[in-house]
Amino acid sequence: MKPNLEVLLQQIDSQELARRLVQARTARKLVQQQSAEALGMSRPTFINIEKGQRPISAHELLILSKLYDTDPYSLVALPPGDTDLIVQFRRTLQVQDLGLGQEQDELDMAIKTLQDMAIAYLELEQMVGKKHIFKVHTQYPLEGHRDLKKYAALIARQERQRLHLGDEPIPQLFSLLEEEYGVRVFRFSLPRGVSGFYGYASGLGGCIAINEDHPIERQLQTAAHETGHLLTSAHNVQIQVLTSRPHGNPAEQFAGAFGMNFTLPEAGVQKLVYDFLESNNDQPPSVRDLVAMAHQYSVSFEAFLRRLVDLEYLPHSEVKRLTSQKVVKKTKEALGLTTSGEPTYLDKILARYPERYKRYLVEAYEQDLLEPEEITTRYLKGINQGEIANVVARYTQVPHIREDGSLVNLDFEGYQERVNWRIH
Repeated sequence: MKPNLEVLLQQIDSQELARRLVQARTARKLVQQQSAEALGMSRPTFINIEKGQRPISAHELLILSKLYDTDPYSLVALPPGDTDLIVQFRRTLQVQDLGLGQEQDELDMAIKTLQDMAIAYLELEQMVGKKHIFKVHTQYPLEGHRDLKKYAALIARQERQRLHLGDEPIPQLFSLLEEEYGVRVFRFSLPRGVSGFYGYASGLGGCIAINEDHPIERQLQTAAHETGHLLTSAHNVQIQVLTSRPHGNPAEQFAGAFGMNFTLPEAGVQKLVYDFLESNNDQPPSVRDLVAMAHQYSVSFEAFLRRLVDLEYLPHSEVKRLTSQKVVKKTKEALGLTTSGEPTYLDKILARYPERYKRYLVEAYEQDLLEPEEITTRYLKGINQGEIANVVARYTQVPHIREDGSLVNLDFEGYQERVNWRIH
């Protein structure tokens, strides 16, 4: 099995690698003689490495990366360009949210985690020869718009039309962000006060972090909110850790309104309400009915109620009254809208990564470009090597319904043969 580092060494430009090696050495304040001695070679030979005139082996790279206290992958897998994420946080963070003295450390760790996961994604792309395209078709300026809520509603309608979504619920928002915008979306535990954040680096493109500890409805709303930031400041996002409430911040106002309109389009919600009233003789919906409506658009109960307030179907006072009734969870269970049991440990880990990321990982593994240990320690941290076969099976098998109605999983080639046989 060919080591990953050797593959990446074959792909990177020798002059670019030489530049990074010099940068890593000087950052540690080491002289060339020290590096040459660590490699067991003469200084002139090492100088040729730093000039890009002599190739470096994976073993030598590992020695230098340890000497320079840096990740070997960062020396070979990144393209020319910046990979330090500039981040837009979703909400205000107060000292009481995270604990005195702990706030900045946790935020820094969250940014680093997103950055590391995005770099791993980039490495997989390079391994399987794929090109990442970050494609925000239009950037919408905020300057000159007095009513940002109306402006956000307009942009949400335009984006829905461009994506051919109509007024229907968005079935797979995370996949849509990856496929249509080229955004790298990851889910992992974030500080308690953070729902998610958007970051950008020229070498990585747009990246979004979502708090995996939140309910899935809230995660989807967070993703829509961060899409608002993506559409207004995809390449020039600044850190926003505010000390006051975000209502006066134009970027946050726009993102909040965009997220609501994008996930709950006005015409779609109006039709939903109209159809209900028509079929129920204009009787007001019960909590049970409202929970079912919210589920149809994959949003939280409270978010749906607030949208009804925006559209003047519901007085604002009703939101507090209805959400204070501790019946929503029981109502969901009665309607069969809750998932049965906790997800498996493997499912939880896999949910952290984009679908394309996992397909590339399996492709690289099947091409003998990845060692099992690399997968468990870098690309799917936390899984056991024995579970790699299960991951591969998920992305190389296709569910097929037999003529008798039974379901069987076929490997992709077998499935393709069956399809071809039917075509011919």
